[in-house]
Amino acid sequence: MVAVTNRVVAVTAVRPTNDTAELWRNLRERPGGPRPTPPALGSVMETEVCVLAGLSDAPPRTLHNAPLVKSSPLSPTIRAMLEAREFGRRFDTVPLDTESVRDRLPGLRSGSGDVQFLAADHSLEDLSLSVEGLLQHRKRLLAPTLNPNLSRRHVLVIGAGPAGFMAAIELSLRNHHVVVCEQREVYSRNRYIGVYKEVTHLMAALGMPERMTYDFSQYRGKRGIMLADIQTLLHGIALKLGVLIYTGAVAKSLELEALRAGQVELQRAPQPGSSTPGSIGLTRWQHDSVSRVSSGVVIRFDTVIEASGGRSGLREVLVGKENVVPLHDIGLAAVREDPTLDSFFDDPEDHSAEYVDSDYGCPPGLRPKFAQALKAGQTRQIPAAIPCFVSNIDAGVFTKHMHQADGSLGLASRVGDRQLSIPHDWVVLECRLADQSLSRYHIEGPLPQTFEFGGKRVPTPAMLDKLNPVAFLVRILYAMGVPFDAVDRRQLIDFYNAESSYGDASDIVSTWIGRFRGLRLPGADRPIWYGHVPGSDRIEYAIIGEALQNAWYRFGVGVDDAFTGAAYLAECLDLQLDERLERASRLERVMQSRAVQILYHLYAVARNEDQGVVGAVLTEYQMEERHAEDLAEARLREIARDGAEMQAAAHDLRAGGSDSLLEAALGYLRDAQAGRAMQLLESFPYSTEVLAKSRRSATAEDQEWRSRTFVLLEPVLAPHHQALLAPLFDEKSQSSPGTDRRLWQERLLDLASGRYRWVTPWLRACALNALDSADAKAGVALATAAEDRNAFIAEVAERKLQASGRGATARFSMFDKVLTLKQVPIFRAIPHQMLVDVASLLTERRALPNERIIEKGEIGDALFVIAAGRVRVHDGERTLREMSHGEAFGELSLLDAEPRSASVSAVHPSLLLRLAQSDFYALMKEQPAITRAVNRVLCQLIRTA
Repeated sequence: MVAVTNRVVAVTAVRPTNDTAELWRNLRERPGGPRPTPPALGSVMETEVCVLAGLSDAPPRTLHNAPLVKSSPLSPTIRAMLEAREFGRRFDTVPLDTESVRDRLPGLRSGSGDVQFLAADHSLEDLSLSVEGLLQHRKRLLAPTLNPNLSRRHVLVIGAGPAGFMAAIELSLRNHHVVVCEQREVYSRNRYIGVYKEVTHLMAALGMPERMTYDFSQYRGKRGIMLADIQTLLHGIALKLGVLIYTGAVAKSLELEALRAGQVELQRAPQPGSSTPGSIGLTRWQHDSVSRVSSGVVIRFDTVIEASGGRSGLREVLVGKENVVPLHDIGLAAVREDPTLDSFFDDPEDHSAEYVDSDYGCPPGLRPKFAQALKAGQTRQIPAAIPCFVSNIDAGVFTKHMHQADGSLGLASRVGDRQLSIPHDWVVLECRLADQSLSRYHIEGPLPQTFEFGGKRVPTPAMLDKLNPVAFLVRILYAMGVPFDAVDRRQLIDFYNAESSYGDASDIVSTWIGRFRGLRLPGADRPIWYGHVPGSDRIEYAIIGEALQNAWYRFGVGVDDAFTGAAYLAECLDLQLDERLERASRLERVMQSRAVQILYHLYAVARNEDQGVVGAVLTEYQMEERHAEDLAEARLREIARDGAEMQAAAHDLRAGGSDSLLEAALGYLRDAQAGRAMQLLESFPYSTEVLAKSRRSATAEDQEWRSRTFVLLEPVLAPHHQALLAPLFDEKSQSSPGTDRRLWQERLLDLASGRYRWVTPWLRACALNALDSADAKAGVALATAAEDRNAFIAEVAERKLQASGRGATARFSMFDKVLTLKQVPIFRAIPHQMLVDVASLLTERRALPNERIIEKGEIGDALFVIAAGRVRVHDGERTLREMSHGEAFGELSLLDAEPRSASVSAVHPSLLLRLAQSDFYALMKEQPAITRAVNRVLCQLIRTA
């Protein structure tokens, strides 16, 4: 007999724990199966790569700010993981025995039940390991579908949005070589979107953790994801699969000649406002290495994918501009094919169609009327563009939270016991985190095409540029019935200002016009979105994402359709030609159905002319706008009248001679009035672009800016505004200096007496100074002015009378001080009117010969201007220079208190004007225009030096 001893050597669980982190750790410790096929390195497509520097730390991939991080579903820890350079390591680093748990892992097709999030996000290692396991599993599932008789492609993807990255991932899983080229340095679209379960299933199958999403299940079972987060996650997944990524890069040429040759040169893209410090060249990402490379990298390809949303211009090169059309054109082709349009709503593969005729979509029974309107080409009833409103705001803005109510379609529609009046086409969503805590509210909906005002329909798009989005949101909330005290308006403004200051955070609270375009569908003999580059039988192309069709509105299908197009493309490359064309045509059919569905909803929305309470809010805005416009019109007429008087005064003064002080003073006032007029023009429905360009042209250094600005404004101004403003913007009088002393004297007396309301003390002082005191009328005007309550005016008049022997002895007057200051370089660019305030701060100091005025080494705290006499600048006994009337010393001490570099002593009896630093700082704080003028002078001095 043989004795048999049973001894347990090891125990392995048949099914690992339900904890996702533990699941992947257990699989790592098991003996692995065959290693997955290594991904292509991507370098086979590159030449002319010149590395400038390797980066030990990856540059940031996503723009963040405090409000976004505060209410984001991603914890700072997970966000740091997604940003980490190590997240790009290859997916096959650790072989995992995924076959043993295959029944627990997702299949190739998206499931229909609840989403299972298998990515562990407790640590960077857990996240990396779970993503690697899911990718290994997915690659094994795809392996049997690959056609070994077809060569692997070399694919260049233009654009790193969700469509571009998903195409890169799907192609890499099928062993194609892929390079992605993205214009931006960082992903900055801080906007949350809702995605259907199909997309959520796919993203979860690739390794998206649940804590990366909001719970939108109250709204068609969706989840919310930030676009920048999608891009950051897919960026890391693509790196794991061997995709090579260039950011901050564009193709030097995407013309047909380059495409037919199958190669493009990459160069650095312009990066306005880039927040990446020291970013030069292109950023090259591969696995876990990041480097800066110089422009000139050449990418060779046999397949090019346009996934830039149409911004690269590649789409028009591939299919022609005539084939990028409004959705109306696609809808007309559809209704000719099926007059009932039923076939475009009954597609079993279309997960969006079921919502179009539901409570979320269009009223029942409306489809026949829509089909008839579309067939008749009634485009006014079916708009090609629609004004919209969207906000995604922190829940803390509400002091009383919204709740669901019966019959509210699952949306938040109640505050306390108050039922809200939410328009049918609007949605108010609670954005909940994975732990179900409330983080944000998402509010969006269409605005009516027009609204009622004064018995007429006013087009809404004309109002959008004038609306303050935050004020508009608050009014809509109040109109819906949200209690006044339920909104913390200060926190809302702070949140908007903070979050909108970063990158693309434009949808925090915003209005815009949604325009819908796509490729002409279906194609003729062959699909138009996929095929060979014109003139080449070797290079293939595909157009996916928003470049194919921006079908995002209302149904939230933008990312869904982008991922669908990427999947169709990847599948096509492993099919024979006939199957490939059939599959490609199938996607066109889906896109044609989507176009019809969106047009249908636009038709329904356009019929609801007021959008419930929204129309009333717009009418209220229009009332305020019209009132503000009336006030602006009245003010503009006042300014234009003043401008005409100024022009007449300038004409008469030049008719009798030339006085540079008077001309400068009058020119300053005309400049100021023209600037006020330009500000008022913003109250009228003129092009904001033209007004902005006009403001940029208005520079004080340009003596002819008024006439040049009017050349820009005149084409867009209404005729009555042209006539009003022409005298104000006329640069100079048409007359030349002459000898008509009668006109000159009469106009001078008017100005000296202050008979116009626009006359300033300085202009009046200049006029008094220019009067001929021997003239009887001038003498009366001077005597009257000498009794004026304005001390400056009285002093100028007394000085003039004294000069004619009719007054007391004159001292160094304020007028003289202004003229003296004007000679000082640091004050040369400051208009006389402003220097009056500076002159009022001057104190007089008299110095005897050899008297020490300042001592070397003492802390400077003042500027000195020599009004009379002569001084010596010296270092000990060594004379550095001598200075006299009109010169100044100590300019830098006026701005920065530092030890004096030399001593100054009087040579002759001298009168000095002292300006204390503390007084000047206080004045600059009160009058920022003086600060700007001083800064301009300093910049000019630096440039000259």
